[in-house]
Amino acid sequence: MRIDNEILSIINEIPWFEKCGNRTEISLNYKYKFVTEKEMIKSLSGIKWENLEIDEFNKLYDWFRTSSICMDWNRSVDEIKKEEMPKFDLLVKDKIKKVFVNEQKLVLDSFHYELLMIIMKLTISNRFSSDDEPHFYNELLEIYKAGHFPCGWRGPFPEGTILIY
Repeated sequence: MRIDNEILSIINEIPWFEKCGNRTEISLNYKYKFVTEKEMIKSLSGIKWENLEIDEFNKLYDWFRTSSICMDWNRSVDEIKKEEMPKFDLLVKDKIKKVFVNEQKLVLDSFHYELLMIIMKLTISNRFSSDDEPHFYNELLEIYKAGHFPCGWRGPFPEGTILIY
């Protein structure tokens, strides 16, 4: 599956991690809290954030599973991982090294998963939209577009607070 030029443009224009460690205004539908590097590492190392992302992946998958896009999901994910993710790694590799000196692998693993889901969500939304579309990955995209890094969740979902570094 080829990623639409519109989606590539969005990704290429993101100021990856440029505001990490700073507190800036972000327009989100979720409440949010900026955290320290130590809190970010603790959150990424725990299971709560990973479980939330899995739950939201399942909502995304359930949302479009009746469409023809679903039939190509695994193949599309594999193609993006093989063909596109190495390009995105080059885009952010130096920035991750600079910002996340001691936790590069932890951040890169989270980044890979989130970016892949964001790409799939945008691709699906461009081809199949509905009123019950899940918005979790749209919110993560907004955090990245603001130059930050989403790294966890506190409280019950969706009433709780997303953690941002």
